Amino acid sequence: MKIMMRKIHIWPIVLVFTCGIHISCTVSDNSGEETQGRDGGVKFYSPASPGIWEQQAADHDPEITITRVDDRKTINVNIPFAQEYDPRHYVEVIVVLDLNRKELKKVNFPKGRASKGARFDFPESYNTPVYVVMKCNKHGMWEKLVDWSE
Repeated sequence: MKIMMRKIHIWPIVLVFTCGIHISCTVSDNSGEETQGRDGGVKFYSPASPGIWEQQAADHDPEITITRVDDRKTINVNIPFAQEYDPRHYVEVIVVLDLNRKELKKVNFPKGRASKGARFDFPESYNTPVYVVMKCNKHGMWEKLVDWSE
């Protein structure tokens, strides 16, 4: 009885497996720009760090005002580019994150719908700084730190 051994080339299997991992771990927006940071976390843009979106920075910087009424305060978020409706360029979501990037509050917007901003209520006693993050369908995630003194 003779057993036949077949030579298997492992490099195609390794190549396919490696490419599959890379593709599944990369997040991109509609522009083709990766929205994942070098450390594997989500990449956030700001006017101070606009990445390839320097020309869009002013229009994507969330405008924040804080109002106080009785025992609560409200973060009012307005997005400059969203003031003029364009169904091809819109806000997907606005999120409030704590300093550890844990989601506290969120407003989703339907695809292509006009959405100029959002409001988020907090108790007057809440004084920990937060990040307001806006996701644009074309230009990624834009953040602003809110320290409640605005």
